[in-house]
Amino acid sequence: MIEGVLNSINLKSYAISPVVSNLTACEERGINVAPCVSPENNNNNNSKINDRKTKIEVNNDYIQYLISTSKINTTPLLTDKYTEITEIQLELLNKDWNFGFHLRAVCAQLLAGCLSMEKTEVLLVNCIELYSRSKHQDIHSERFNGAFSNSSAPTGDKIYETINICNINLENSHKLVIGSNVFSGLVISSLRLDSTSLEPELGPSTYRSHPNAITKLFVSSSSIKKANALLVKKKATQINNFDKFSQLRQLRSSFTISNTHCFSRYSSRFTYNVYMRPYTTFTAFCAEEGDDFSVVKLGSSAMRFIAAVLFNQEKTFSCKQLVSVAPPVEKKTYVHQQHKKKTLGLDSVNDTITSFGNLALEDILFGIAEKITLPLKELNNKGAKKILQKIKHMY
Repeated sequence: MIEGVLNSINLKSYAISPVVSNLTACEERGINVAPCVSPENNNNNNSKINDRKTKIEVNNDYIQYLISTSKINTTPLLTDKYTEITEIQLELLNKDWNFGFHLRAVCAQLLAGCLSMEKTEVLLVNCIELYSRSKHQDIHSERFNGAFSNSSAPTGDKIYETINICNINLENSHKLVIGSNVFSGLVISSLRLDSTSLEPELGPSTYRSHPNAITKLFVSSSSIKKANALLVKKKATQINNFDKFSQLRQLRSSFTISNTHCFSRYSSRFTYNVYMRPYTTFTAFCAEEGDDFSVVKLGSSAMRFIAAVLFNQEKTFSCKQLVSVAPPVEKKTYVHQQHKKKTLGLDSVNDTITSFGNLALEDILFGIAEKITLPLKELNNKGAKKILQKIKHMY
């Protein structure tokens, strides 16, 4: 009925209640919209307008309204549809991984490319990595040192009882985490869509998102489709076979433990590209910047070698194989010294080094990871610029 009325009038402004379908109809006809105020309350216009605005519900209709009227940066969303997370999907995010290790990949894929949203903020999650809450499943599980306020575990008093969207200050980082009863999901690449002045954030810290008790989660149709495909396979533990290293999390310790090298990092459809994802100790080797003899790429190549050994469940490997990863030139850097001299000095029998639980090897890898982690920030800054370039190109 409202559309028929609007077709018959020509006004520069029109007072109407903030119903999403009505708002959309007005916007399509170039009519400025103002929340309605009843005559009897005309003396309190400003307060009533504010009250009406806060009653707009953030739901599937509202997000479609924002997209269709370009109220947000819609460029990254053009190839997808978004719907609020359902009860069935929430149950999936809280299924015990002990009874299906493939659920790790399913959950990560479902959340990749999701929108964290409330009335004043719309955040696109371009990349997320998951950590099990069970220590025996994940040596890097979330630590909160007894301070419950510093945990992403669901509290039961927010809009979703079984997930918690929150900020956590930990290890010199301001983290954005989506936590369920089974895992904590660290957001490592994001983009605010409600402002064109805010650049993408890549890395462990997210300063431009401020979730609260009513922040909602919207998942993309492409991620739902891929997650369902993984769920059907049951034994699938990775999203693809052509880019395994990008599915490993950014870590700095416990490299000789098997559950460290699990596929738990997935990206959105919009940043499904090695040059727009956050770099890790495993993927820095693929960076366009720098030569193959650089410290970062040397260290990354060593980390990739060890990861491949553990991927294949190889209990031993050749010392010469690891050393051969180093370039033929001698450089007096920490990484070169760690990689060549210390590796050669490992206790080995017939050129054979034990891979799992080798503390001497762990010490070498830890030192290398520490040295190449800091330069990752510069690589991530360049990745953020590539995301902006893609947005401008698509626009």
